[in-house]
Amino acid sequence: MVLTYSSIGAFKTCRRRYKYRYVDGIEQKDRPIFFDFGQAVHLGLAGHYKGDKPDVVLQAIDQYFADNQPGMGDPDRMTKWSEARGLVPGMFNGYLQRYPTETFKPLVIEREFNLPILDVRGEKYDGIRLAGKVDMVAEENGLWVVEHKSASQIGTAYKRKLTLDAQSMLYLEAMEREYGKRFNGVIYNVLAKAVPEMPAVLKKGGLSQAKSQNTTPELYLKAIADNGLNQADYAEFLAYLEANRKEFFYREYLTFSDEEREEWRRELWQIAHDIERATETDSFYRNTAACVGFGTCPYFDICCSPDKDFVIDNSYVKKEIHAELDGEVA
Repeated sequence: MVLTYSSIGAFKTCRRRYKYRYVDGIEQKDRPIFFDFGQAVHLGLAGHYKGDKPDVVLQAIDQYFADNQPGMGDPDRMTKWSEARGLVPGMFNGYLQRYPTETFKPLVIEREFNLPILDVRGEKYDGIRLAGKVDMVAEENGLWVVEHKSASQIGTAYKRKLTLDAQSMLYLEAMEREYGKRFNGVIYNVLAKAVPEMPAVLKKGGLSQAKSQNTTPELYLKAIADNGLNQADYAEFLAYLEANRKEFFYREYLTFSDEEREEWRRELWQIAHDIERATETDSFYRNTAACVGFGTCPYFDICCSPDKDFVIDNSYVKKEIHAELDGEVA
């Protein structure tokens, strides 16, 4: 048995979800667009750090979307696909402006691993291995794992949760064992799923003061000047934009103590035991609290249907158990 970060996450979220994906090997025929979005972002950054020129990277991103275009019979999915195809290049160009030079030196792009699970004493877990692929290994006063992420928004709660990121801990330990060296930690590299935009000009001639818009104080000031408006009339909203400045890129250097690493090893050992036990006894009960929330579970339709086989036959396909190891983002 092989465990990945994605399969571990699925099991912790809902055992039935884990079974459908990583035991039965089924997946939605039309997977959510955010999979293609994430894959395109990773594709672009991988090309960038391999040394490809921006126009080559942008061409590769566009080709990826062209190759994964949904059918014209699904207008809602087509709309989301078109939005993603237009947004990712803007994010990439913004990234190049934000980081015209780097403080770290890329060493390896997309490093794979397949390792035994070890407990805090170094004892191996028989029959289960840990596999995955890190985005990059880099050097900056020592070795770092670099993980690229895209996020709907980069807020305080998102940043605070990074210290609990199990994927960072997993990849850090894997690379230390692969290299036989101590790593400093993980460089968590985040791109927001948005690009800074000029504020909308209203029919009456003023500027929109919608708090949800993706703008910055600098762009707002430019729009005021370009439209010949009085800055004093927008002083309060400019103060709001400054106090609630939206971040479109974020990078944090995560380090973990020995105590945190040992806690993670104990947790991984227990998860492996629980997964093995559930597989042996076919004990994949549902966590109905996770059906909806941050998106709907991809297997929601199966669980809700009285004729599960009919739903599976018509809406799902067989996939490789760990397709993410072949380049897909899960």
